Amino acid sequence: MKIGLYFGTFDPIHIGHATVANQVYSDQKVDEVWFVVTPRSPEKNDCFLTSKEDRFNMVNLVVSEMGAGFKVTDVEYALPSPQYTADTLIHLINCYPNYSFSLIMGADNYLKLHTWHRSSFIIKNFTKYVYMRQGANIKKIHSDTILLLGSAIDVSSTIIRKNVHEGGHYLHKGVLKYIVSKKLYII
Repeated sequence: MKIGLYFGTFDPIHIGHATVANQVYSDQKVDEVWFVVTPRSPEKNDCFLTSKEDRFNMVNLVVSEMGAGFKVTDVEYALPSPQYTADTLIHLINCYPNYSFSLIMGADNYLKLHTWHRSSFIIKNFTKYVYMRQGANIKKIHSDTILLLGSAIDVSSTIIRKNVHEGGHYLHKGVLKYIVSKKLYII
């Protein structure tokens, strides 16, 4: 089984995330897309994050309506901190030896991939599905990299957090309701 792993803090998950996941799945590039909710990204170690439980719940609200080809996982919650993508991949390979894993990532992360922990392991062993992000200019791609055309939605979780009410149209209705009921991102 081919699994596309979409790692992220998803703080909060928005329609851009779902659109990209849908494109990878709909284009029959993978059999399933797993949203891997990261407790704390080593890249974002110094910034505030909504609780991992709330982020997992919001992703689950979206994934539960996307269909059978989509799942959410908290696999990184049980792994030692910091949660590095390479370590999670090794863990998943050991748990699911008959599965083939690939990564779904934004161009901004792709451009920094060479700086990641055990980046050569990731670059050499996994297909990367890369969606464009505003301001990210990819000039060189590694082998096993597939650029996703037309999948980018010009929105970021950071923008939504700063003004959740104006950015609410970028959120799944259930996620917006969850945010309001839990009083998340309200200053």
